[in-house]
Amino acid sequence: MGRLLLFSVILTLLSSGCLGHNEIEIKEAPFKGTELNMEPDPGFNLSNSQGGNWSLEQARGKVVILLFSFTKCVETCPVVSANVHWILQQLDEDEKTQVQAVSVTMDPWRDTPEVLAEWSFERGYDWPHLTGNDSAVLKVLVDHFIFIEPTDEEDYDIYHQQPTFLLDRDLNQRVLWNGAEWLPELVLEDVRTLLEE
Repeated sequence: MGRLLLFSVILTLLSSGCLGHNEIEIKEAPFKGTELNMEPDPGFNLSNSQGGNWSLEQARGKVVILLFSFTKCVETCPVVSANVHWILQQLDEDEKTQVQAVSVTMDPWRDTPEVLAEWSFERGYDWPHLTGNDSAVLKVLVDHFIFIEPTDEEDYDIYHQQPTFLLDRDLNQRVLWNGAEWLPELVLEDVRTLLEE
């Protein structure tokens, strides 16, 4: 008798829609990348390949694409830099005034402003490429959860993570794209989502 009563209750709930799927609202995530908790970016002030210093505060009011690379990298860094270059080329003239890409080196020992200037000029990359003394650069890397491990060889390589951050106009970290296996079309969508806020 108890089982019959339980079955009747379940049947009643189902028929009334109380357990139906139409009661569950599935909210689509606003971003294609990993959404972050709107923490303010720690910020930095480093030497610019284009001359002088460059501070993240200079980008306040714009959506920022923050990437990390170094000129001797032959695997993931060139892919990410080329993808960011493609993204910037897709923006219309109005969007271009509201988006700032900036790159921080992971190899301050070899990437002087002059080296970065030549490297970026050869590739047609016109956004700031930043470097500085090793302690200043390493602090920026650690602040962004990047831990590098140079090899002991004379012509050394660097083992590293490869995050790309998207910051909103208030310089809050909003989206993370990790590694180099991301589609620039989706990152462009996230950039435009932030532009619309």
